[in-house]
This record gives sequence, C-alpha cells and structure tokens, in this order.
Amino acid sequence: MVFWKDECLWIIGTPEGTFPLRVDKHPICAIGIVDFDHTTGKVLHAGFRGKATVEPFNYDLAKLLLTKYLGLNEMNWDSRFKYQDPQNVFIRFKPDTIVVRDQSYIINDG
Repeated sequence: MVFWKDECLWIIGTPEGTFPLRVDKHPICAIGIVDFDHTTGKVLHAGFRGKATVEPFNYDLAKLLLTKYLGLNEMNWDSRFKYQDPQNVFIRFKPDTIVVRDQSYIINDG
C-alpha cells in the first residue's frame, strides 16, 4: 500500500522486515506502480526515481493510508491492520522524476 501526501510516497515498514534496512543503506532508488489487467490488455505504469528515508511511525498518516485501501469502517479491516505496531516505521520516498505511461495493448484472440 502506497499513499501520496506532501509530494511524497509513503509506505509502512515493519520492524522485522528488511525493507527499512535496505532503504537506510541505499536511499537512492526507484518505485514502479503498475495497474495491469491481462484480460483487457490494460497496462498503466507510473515510475518514480528519487530518494527514500526511514521515518518514525505516525498513527494519523497510517490511518489515512489504510482507510484509502480498506475503507472507513475499521471493524471491516483485516486484523493485521487494525492495531499498528508502534515499532513500525514509514518509508518516505521523495521523487525527483515521475513518468506515467499507458502501455496498454490490444488482445488478439485469433
């Protein structure tokens, strides 16, 4: 799950995961987001290049991110997302460049 706020992409990282460690070691990176449907040939791509940092966990930002994907009613959320671990972190990605492309194709059935 990714959230766009303050001209940055925000991603929740977990304390046991290696993602925050890799970001600390290699902050210059890229992120690609693809909306793909093989049944229709739809391929929408957004590519970002920039710098990422590990930031302290923020409950308000986490709630914004999670409600975007899971809806406003927290009672309907998967239990993994109901109570965020205060040891979690945020990955803040500040893009230097953004490229958005429609790379869709026509499906040829015969």
